[in-house]
Amino acid sequence: MKKILLLLVVCLALEMTCFAIGGKKCNKENPYCVELIYFLNPTEETFSNYSIQDKKSLSEDYDAVILYNTVKDNYAIFVVNKKKMEHYITLDILPSPREHDYNYWITAATEKYIDIDGRGNDYGDQQQKLRYYFNLETKALKYKYPRNNLSLNKMVKFNKEIFFSGGSDSKSSIIFRLKSALPEAGKYDYEIITEIQGEKIDPISDIENRDGKLYFISKDKTYTFTKSKGFRTVLNPKEPKIWVYENLIRVRKENEEYSSFLRQPSYKLFEKYRPERVKNGYTKGRAKFENKIGPWVKFDSKIWFGLKFYDGEGITGVGGYGVFDINSISSVIKYYQETAAWSASAIFVDYDKVCLG
Repeated sequence: MKKILLLLVVCLALEMTCFAIGGKKCNKENPYCVELIYFLNPTEETFSNYSIQDKKSLSEDYDAVILYNTVKDNYAIFVVNKKKMEHYITLDILPSPREHDYNYWITAATEKYIDIDGRGNDYGDQQQKLRYYFNLETKALKYKYPRNNLSLNKMVKFNKEIFFSGGSDSKSSIIFRLKSALPEAGKYDYEIITEIQGEKIDPISDIENRDGKLYFISKDKTYTFTKSKGFRTVLNPKEPKIWVYENLIRVRKENEEYSSFLRQPSYKLFEKYRPERVKNGYTKGRAKFENKIGPWVKFDSKIWFGLKFYDGEGITGVGGYGVFDINSISSVIKYYQETAAWSASAIFVDYDKVCLG
């Protein structure tokens, strides 16, 4: 029994080794090797460094071919005119994800796209699945995208079309544009967008349909779409940095710094809102005002803050709240009879309402 198990293990090991280095070794009699090696590396003369890993027919005229370079450990994906034995399109050059321990093969082949699967031998390997769309008439690769772990996270309808955003990793997004669909007939007219203005699409957090445009929003960029102009990239304005201290608010935006100091109430205002304190000996010249910025919250482009102060031993203040506008670098202070005698310990803002504790 032990001998049989050992034999099975050896056979499995041999099969996996054959899988890793698989394919048909190149020689001068193989027209695909002669044509494709020359196209990939015109100075190469050592045919034994190459092998045809896989080949599938696209049509009567064209084949999809994967050529492996054992020295550089990379894979070239070609479309070949098989009647003329000529190179037609280079779809991709893929470096091996694992040193001499990987293989790619063609799982689907049509006149519009091919699917490539990749896998290594060892535990912990992550299988790759890629799809290449191309145009045989223009000899052009249209786009490629990963098919494994692909998820769609946002959807919006726009001008009778449906747009989806998603991705297969956290570094970039893919946009699917479904123009029309007849599911009962198995017909779908859709476009896959992997780049906009020559750059990969940043991970999209939201899609908005407004003002006759679509907005695909990422952290640093917004991709706008209109029917007439297609996709355009706009850099998001950088969020200003804000520091709130007891006596001032400091803002840095577009490499410029601005400071706004908290204004102290006048004695006339103190008399108006705190007459009882005036009667207690806080007369003009004796009262020292020390209003400070207390609890605060940012809401849209404004900082809302409650006022706090120590009230005793000649030091006093007037309670209320302030609103600092980040855009105009200006602030207003509001005082009320109901809040004048109190320091704010908490603040809550809801659009046009402010609550002070």
